[in-house]
Amino acid sequence: MQGIMTVGDLIDELSHQPREAPVMIAVIKYPAEFSVRFPEGQPPSWSDSTDVECHPLEPGEVTWASGIVTIAVELDDYDAQRHFAGG
Repeated sequence: MQGIMTVGDLIDELSHQPREAPVMIAVIKYPAEFSVRFPEGQPPSWSDSTDVECHPLEPGEVTWASGIVTIAVELDDYDAQRHFAGG
């Protein structure tokens, strides 16, 4: 499991962020199509495209099983044929 962030690493990363900031999980569904959008006069956004879903991390979505901490959210939409068509 080399290259996988540990709970300690995650705590260190999060300790530099505002404690009241919401946590969002961004799932890149179609990497061949992925890009961060920069709408005119607005901050960058991932949530308005079809290649990325952003979900808030909610209570109950961080679990411990078999020695591994898992953060999991359910995708709203995924098209396997589109994934394979993109590369």
